Amino acid sequence: MSIGDRIINGGFETGSLSPWIGAYVSISTQQAHSGYYAALLEGGEPNAYLYQFVPVSPGEQFEFSAFISSASSGSSPLISFSVIYYDDAYRYLGYGMTSYIPGGELPDAQTNSWRELSQTTSPAPVGTALALDILNKLPQADSPAVLVDDVALLYTGPIGPTGPTGATGPIGATGPTGATGPTGDTGPTGVTGPTGATGPIGATGPTGATGPTGDTGPTGATGPTGATGPIGATGPTGDTGPTGATGPIGATGPAGATGPTGVTGPTGATGPTGDTGPTGATGPTGATGPTGPTGGTGPTGAAGLTGATGPTGATGPTGATGPIGATGPTGATGPTGAAGPTGPTAASPALTFTEVPGPIALTLPPNSTEVILATITIPGTGTQNFKIDWSVSIDVLTTANFSVIAVTRLYRDNVLIDQRAVQRVITAAGTQRFPISSTHAESVTPTGTVTYQLRAQVTSAISVTSAQVINISLNAIHFPL
Repeated sequence: MSIGDRIINGGFETGSLSPWIGAYVSISTQQAHSGYYAALLEGGEPNAYLYQFVPVSPGEQFEFSAFISSASSGSSPLISFSVIYYDDAYRYLGYGMTSYIPGGELPDAQTNSWRELSQTTSPAPVGTALALDILNKLPQADSPAVLVDDVALLYTGPIGPTGPTGATGPIGATGPTGATGPTGDTGPTGVTGPTGATGPIGATGPTGATGPTGDTGPTGATGPTGATGPIGATGPTGDTGPTGATGPIGATGPAGATGPTGVTGPTGATGPTGDTGPTGATGPTGATGPTGPTGGTGPTGAAGLTGATGPTGATGPTGATGPIGATGPTGATGPTGAAGPTGPTAASPALTFTEVPGPIALTLPPNSTEVILATITIPGTGTQNFKIDWSVSIDVLTTANFSVIAVTRLYRDNVLIDQRAVQRVITAAGTQRFPISSTHAESVTPTGTVTYQLRAQVTSAISVTSAQVINISLNAIHFPL
């Protein structure tokens, strides 16, 4: 990857496609623009494509480039290449650029000839987080396979804020050292002069030029992944955080009614009265007679209702928290639980396409009407992104000094979403053929089916005898989110 290049593995020199995603595409060593590897898009009927999402920031601008060639002789198919901007939820924001190489214009890689694609994108709009870089080989019967190499998306505009540094990937194996270049010819030996006094040591002469470095050898196969190491011991438990403040005391409920007073127990029996002595001088007081036995205690009355609780006094200040005791030793780690079930596999991009060889006749003005050329239906799965490509060839039979305007229109569920027109004014008579192709990208949110329909109409014709459409291709790639 060059400095400022957002594409990863653009030269396919890892020997694999990752992180590219595609259909009907593989790695080839048949021929490469540089290095050993290139991507091979299958020829013929399949709709082959290759794409990669890369991070970008609003306001950034890029130079998109790639080298493309036919893998063998024959009429090459139509090639489209685009850069499309999305936000971080994969919502479509707009095109950065899109372009085409018409059919039959690719050189043959067997002659070591390549065509370079190079185009500058528009600045990424506000909200941009990702760019979809996609190359698409459209279906064409009996067309050769297509080789793609050295794809790059080079930054040319202002740099956005620096994102977090990603994890460092593993270092690939070092390739073998190239062969040492040939040693330069030895100059002729000069005549030996007389030996004089030894002079000072002269400055060291310049080092001779290094021979060219040999080609880098292919990367060796990745070794098997080592066994997983044992699980490390669990770290000590962190200190306990401070206790939160005490919540307020709830309101006291109402006091219950006071219960009745219990029955008073019976008075005990009075002891016997002593004899009255003669009255005279008061003698000493006699000893107190023994107290009679106490009567039995009566049964305790039922407890009365508790009186109303007085108001709660103000809560005193919370005392200082005592020091935290030392943390006890961590217990042994329990055994690892059984692995849970594997989650569902994420949805993959899907392709739907149709081809109609034709011919399909078009009516001419003043009574011209739209004619349906091709229809495809796609199951809706909620929010998803669509990329729709189409191409047709319009044949017109004319007399001299003719002019014609033909329009192709793309409909989604009978709503016009895109159209392309071709206009020609030519003095020569005969049969003329005009190719029309385009790409449309959008986000839709149906849960049923989506129907895309391609139609055509001749809107103006002077000195035109008849018109028809052939080689009709309509395909859609959808990316469920």
